[in-house]
Amino acid sequence: MLMTLSCCSRRSPARIKEDPRCVTAYRLFELDRNDRLMGPAQVIECDDDDAALIEARRYVDGHAVEIWRDDERIGVIPADG
Repeated sequence: MLMTLSCCSRRSPARIKEDPRCVTAYRLFELDRNDRLMGPAQVIECDDDDAALIEARRYVDGHAVEIWRDDERIGVIPADG
């Protein structure tokens, strides 16, 4: 079960943009060498997409990591970092 602790999770998108304290939840999926999901997502919170891509590098441990914000794929960090 995924749990997001973002201060924005219970607010409308318009309110999120108005509140500078809010961060966005990103889902990180570990991929096998055939680009298939290896398990449930890890949820991280970051200020923006660039910060999420940087933070996702910490989760690379011999497997690629795919980064998602809502239904948009932000990027993939390859297994070799």
